[in-house]
Amino acid sequence: MTETTTLTQEDFCRHKPHCKRNKWIYATVPNYQTYFKAHHWLREERKYQLIFVEGGEGDSYRFKFLCEQEYIWFILRWS
Repeated sequence: MTETTTLTQEDFCRHKPHCKRNKWIYATVPNYQTYFKAHHWLREERKYQLIFVEGGEGDSYRFKFLCEQEYIWFILRWS
């Protein structure tokens, strides 16, 4: 049987007041090592339950954000 998970605002936005849901914003990291560190940072420090990632061209990986503020914090940390 398949289980479904209901997403809440906290699953994609960890600050108050929360962002409005907009379209996806993409941030690309250049290689697997950076991807691994950024993924760990989102999971452990930002306490994300769901992390959206797409494999990019070559070794690059694209993280997807619905919240502009979370995107900005990610870019400032991982650019």
